[in-house]
Amino acid sequence: MIGFVSSNREANIDHLYHVKKHPIHLHLEGEVREQYAALEPSTGQTVWIRNLTSNELDSLVTDDKGQFEKTLQINQDYRIYTRKAEYILLKEVNASTQGLRRDSTLRCQLILKPTTIQVHLRVIEKESRKIIPDALVTITDYNLNWDSTLVTNAEGRVSLTVNRNIVLWAHGSKKGFIDTEVSFNTQNTNDRVIDLELELPLIKKGEKFKLENIFYDLNKSTLRPESRAALDKLADFIIKNNLRIELSAHTDSRGSTTYNQKLSQARAQSCVDYLIKKGVHTKNINAKGYGEAQLVNKCKDGVTCPEDEHQENRRTEVKILEVN
Repeated sequence: MIGFVSSNREANIDHLYHVKKHPIHLHLEGEVREQYAALEPSTGQTVWIRNLTSNELDSLVTDDKGQFEKTLQINQDYRIYTRKAEYILLKEVNASTQGLRRDSTLRCQLILKPTTIQVHLRVIEKESRKIIPDALVTITDYNLNWDSTLVTNAEGRVSLTVNRNIVLWAHGSKKGFIDTEVSFNTQNTNDRVIDLELELPLIKKGEKFKLENIFYDLNKSTLRPESRAALDKLADFIIKNNLRIELSAHTDSRGSTTYNQKLSQARAQSCVDYLIKKGVHTKNINAKGYGEAQLVNKCKDGVTCPEDEHQENRRTEVKILEVN
């Protein structure tokens, strides 16, 4: 802007002055980061800048350092945000140029938090540690009754993207091997990948393993619905490998010996009844309740133990009686 001003400040003589007003330069510098173990730049990420005063919307893309920049207008309010699949933006940024009277640079940072994580899982033979290709791997969320099944490649590996902040179970199976299941969680980690390994033992007569995720109503033998997924896998294991097994239920030491014996027998029978409905032949499965006779720790009558140690004794087990 150019103008003229008259003034008699000097010697009371009128003078004419030439005036040039320089525009105010307002600049926005920002960056987008992804929240892992360290904040990593999000490159090629679209950023939207909405002028709240005029309601105009502009967009730009971050460079190879995750940075962006834009010229702003005077006396305007802005909202700056971004979106990315499988991430959440922790906080949008508000910026204002209201009342600025000199060249200024506004700076902002947008943080994207990942909502998913990669699971890399390898299946191997327990004794020899040889890789097992073509094994079935099922990742299960028992709380949501959700699962996904994959087949290991020539290196015995599978990969899967799952949600963060949940507890999942990985189940591996292949004919000739005992199914194995392990739990893992995706909580409180900023890593990109979770590495897991499943060790499958060869099927042998006399082998015994604990059956995870079998639940009953309190002090009853009634199977809860969330037990079905684990029993479905067990039925498939028995049928596929033509096995004869003993399915046993165990209690902790609390309560009378007679009561615990009856309860465990009834619980074992509930599992067997379900497996028979799933196609397991009656001659191939036997229900056995051991009550408190086979404790796995020191928590016998008269010994004070924390709840988690009592829980170790409340279990369902499978013993291979015969391999046909």
